[in-house]
Amino acid sequence: MEQLKKRRTRVLRACENCRQRKRKCSGKVVCSECAKYGDVCVIRSHFSAASSISTPQSDSKEQLEIPDYLSVRGQNDAPEYFGPASNYSFVNQLNRVLQQLDNSNDDENKGLDRFGMGPSVLDQSNTDFSVDEISTDTMNRLLVAFLETWSVTCPIFEAPQLFNLASHTWKSPSSTPNDRALLYLVLALGASTSYFDVDESNADVFPLARGFFNLALHAVPGISSQTSFEAVRVVFLMSLCACALGDTALSYVYSGIAVRISLAIGLHKNSVVTRSPDYAHRQRVWVSIWQFEHYWSFCVGRPSSLGESVTAPEVKKEDFTYSGYGETNSFITTSEHMKLRVQFATSLTKINMELYSSKNDLLTILSKVEYFSSEIDNAYFASSDTQITQAKIEDGVEFVKIERIREWFWIRIYYLYIKLIIFRPFLIFSVYLTNTSADVSQSIRDKIKAGADTCVEVAIELSDFIIKLNKKVRMLQPVLFISSYLESTSTVLLFYTVSSLASISDVLARRIWNALQVTRSFLNGSYGYYIGSPKIMARDGLESLHEVLTKKDTDDRKTYLDKIMSAVSVSSPTPQEFQDEMGLEAFWMQTLDWISYS
Repeated sequence: MEQLKKRRTRVLRACENCRQRKRKCSGKVVCSECAKYGDVCVIRSHFSAASSISTPQSDSKEQLEIPDYLSVRGQNDAPEYFGPASNYSFVNQLNRVLQQLDNSNDDENKGLDRFGMGPSVLDQSNTDFSVDEISTDTMNRLLVAFLETWSVTCPIFEAPQLFNLASHTWKSPSSTPNDRALLYLVLALGASTSYFDVDESNADVFPLARGFFNLALHAVPGISSQTSFEAVRVVFLMSLCACALGDTALSYVYSGIAVRISLAIGLHKNSVVTRSPDYAHRQRVWVSIWQFEHYWSFCVGRPSSLGESVTAPEVKKEDFTYSGYGETNSFITTSEHMKLRVQFATSLTKINMELYSSKNDLLTILSKVEYFSSEIDNAYFASSDTQITQAKIEDGVEFVKIERIREWFWIRIYYLYIKLIIFRPFLIFSVYLTNTSADVSQSIRDKIKAGADTCVEVAIELSDFIIKLNKKVRMLQPVLFISSYLESTSTVLLFYTVSSLASISDVLARRIWNALQVTRSFLNGSYGYYIGSPKIMARDGLESLHEVLTKKDTDDRKTYLDKIMSAVSVSSPTPQEFQDEMGLEAFWMQTLDWISYS
């Protein structure tokens, strides 16, 4: 009888996390599911008493719903491909907010079109490219470029493995299709990198990257239907290549296929008990896939292919520590870098679900932001490797071993990017509160302003770190990622400038101005996908900031939408500046000619 009574017990109010996960909530002060995942347990209409985030009692009565324009749904209630966590969506929402403030009826996608941010689609039909004209020296240079860049964030291969693959595969008629595809993809990724300066940036590398990518596709046309470890490696590198070449949708699809094949062959169950000779290599492949798939799904703003039943992989020191190649010990890797990438990827999944794709009220979102920010800080600064947690670029950094600099650079900008993403909704909230008729307490307004200010500080710090370290230490970089990060920082600074109006202090205005100006200068003369959009964002931010500073006594409701959407003076793709005014469409036609890869 007691058993029957227990079975009939119902929880009247499930917490928000259990609602989203569609799990049965235990109804306790901190429910069993939230305790399991270490989440803040929040019930709609009030906060859990045991929550680590406290909210003033007077604020708990304010139930402000999140603005509709944070939703993944468009105006016609149709799902948008890029979810709310993506920068595409953020720029689109920025345009909507500005239209609301300016009572404009312009097409909602005009901002994306004007900024040249339409998604790219790779042309896979070109079969004219051949390795016959590519020298062995060029091939070796691209292998090294891959090891210096992509191998830092996805350490699949140790240097001897890669060189051995090349020696047995390059222009060898007896090599297997999978090995040829694997080598071509590595070379494509190496070709998608560049130095960010006029002397070393080369416009010819991207046709090379696309050529090798197409060769790989034609070498293994049915690779997606194979269920083998070799297929996993090839499909995952296809995802990285599509990403590097600007086709985010194709990259997202390939990463999902790599996950599905991995699960089908049990790669996630790579047991120590049945440790094979290539155990460490298989572990590196699985961990690289797991963390990249979480990261890229978040950037695209779409669901991860990995379900909750697939737990975060363990990063073991013996599997991810490589002492280096040759007499100079080149291409060393450490396990601490990858441990942080896995921890960050875990957090991104929760951030997307509970912050960006959530229907919680505003107060709940505020508490989530504080929680996630603290979680990221704790993970980052708890690392035993103090080199990769440094904040300042000290004098003499150029004398530090380059491999250590690369690991520091990539994990530091990853950390700052997540912080930027966590606080970015505050920019929209601040505009929303400016135009809502709701009676909102001052404490909530102060929290939102503090969050928006934090987002701006992080944007300035992120762009400053990327540019300063690259000027101190010359490093090859995957062009798309650097461009994407600077696009995000420039978008945030542009949004803050046009929405804060005359309230920007002179000191902050100078810092924003410097960040945007240095971004434009840093990108001048560089080639690659998405180079143009952050330059335009930065230029428009400078134009809008100039308007704010020169019109401080004007109506504080003016958004300067006309300045953003009208013709502006923009930077030439060459180091020289245009002297005449030109529209953004004309500029983009020249830009497309400038980065023509065919």
